[in-house]
Amino acid sequence: MALDEWGFWEPNGTGAYGLEQTYTWNHALGTACFLNLFQRHADTVGMATWAQTVNVLAPLMTDETNVVCQTVYYPMALYRELCGSQSVKSDVDCHGLPDTDGLPMLDVSSSIDEAGETLSIAIVNRSETEQAEIELSVKGAEVRGEWTAHELNASSIHDVNTLEEQDKEVVQYSVRTLPKGSTSYLAPAHSITILKVGLAR
Repeated sequence: MALDEWGFWEPNGTGAYGLEQTYTWNHALGTACFLNLFQRHADTVGMATWAQTVNVLAPLMTDETNVVCQTVYYPMALYRELCGSQSVKSDVDCHGLPDTDGLPMLDVSSSIDEAGETLSIAIVNRSETEQAEIELSVKGAEVRGEWTAHELNASSIHDVNTLEEQDKEVVQYSVRTLPKGSTSYLAPAHSITILKVGLAR
C-alpha cells in the first residue's frame, strides 16, 4: 500500500484554497500517531509521503527572508532520527479518553535496528491533562543497559510556531536516562516520547 499524500487540512486555512495551515501541538500529536500507524503496518505500507513540505499544508513556513518549523515538523524529525528499520509488535493496555468513544489514551509502535541491538518504543500520550504510568515489558529479548527517553512536548495542545512570532519556539525537546533497573516510564500529558534501550544478543 502507498499513501502518496497524508497530513492535515483544516477549514481555517489561509492563502489560495485555504492551503496555508497553522498547525498546533495537537496536530503534532496526530502526526506522531500517523507515524506509529505506519510503523505498526510496515508489512503493508510501503510508502507514506507527507502532502507537501513548504508553505502548502506544510511542516515549514517561509516568507521572503525567514523560515519557521511548524509543530508537525518535530515528530517527523524525531522518528526519522531515532526509530529502527524493522517494526516489531507492541501490545498496549490502557483506558480510553473521555468523550471519544473509547479512543486509547496511548498510541504506541516499536522498532529495532538492522543489527537487532537497539529497541525503540514510540509513545504518544493523547491526553491533554493526564500523565500515564507505563509498565515496560520486553519479550523475546533481554534488555541491556538503561532506557533513554527522548521527549517532545509543548505547554499546551493549542501552541503554535508562526512566522509572525518566529523567535517564540513552543516545542520543547529533552533527553534523559531512566534510573538503572527501571521497568516503568511516566509519560507526561500531551507528549511524544521515543524510548531507546540496548538488547543483549
